[in-house]
Amino acid sequence: MVDEMTLSEAAQILGVTPRQAQRLAASGELGHTRRVGRTVVVAPAAVYRAQNNGTTSRGRPALPGTAWAALRLLSGGAAHGRREEHLAARLVTMSPIQIARFTRRRARITQMRVISRRAQRDLSDTITAAGLHPTGLMSPLITDWGLAGGRSEDVIDGYLYLGSDRTLRDLGLREEPGGRISLRILDEPLGSLPSAAVALDLMESMDSRARTVGRERLAQMIAVL
Repeated sequence: MVDEMTLSEAAQILGVTPRQAQRLAASGELGHTRRVGRTVVVAPAAVYRAQNNGTTSRGRPALPGTAWAALRLLSGGAAHGRREEHLAARLVTMSPIQIARFTRRRARITQMRVISRRAQRDLSDTITAAGLHPTGLMSPLITDWGLAGGRSEDVIDGYLYLGSDRTLRDLGLREEPGGRISLRILDEPLGSLPSAAVALDLMESMDSRARTVGRERLAQMIAVL
């Protein structure tokens, strides 16, 4: 697959007008963008993610705090207070794609590449020490869920909280569409990653089998909520 595509190509995949694709890009829904001459290009992974998480459907997404509360409840966590009880009751009425749309702003997703060979060599240790929570096809859950492990070592997908005293460049990374490192930047630290988040990230994958498994797992979580 190509590393980048134009907004016109993205609009065709998403089934929207070029003007709508421009608005999605401007609002950050299509991840990192850049200009090549007079043309705006985006990463295909971000476009297919938007296609699979209900970005173009109607309905307002939740704020990050509410999104993570929803994911904790779906993962078997107890409701704390009336507000979370009402949230749980609402989640029961949703389909997997509606959950995906509702929680899609849980983190800011960016595609990265390493800056240097030295950064590449130390990347695994560096990013693990930084507190990465592996997700999607990098999650340890996928084996139990019937998906194959053993992904390429230079492909990384996970949630990360940077804080105010650290930048991605400090980790030896730079933002670039088509990069094989997907970081989901958190607004707040995350104690542990809810299994519902992994299911959602599988639903947004470009791997058709992963999408099916993620959707099935999320449907099961909704059913037992």
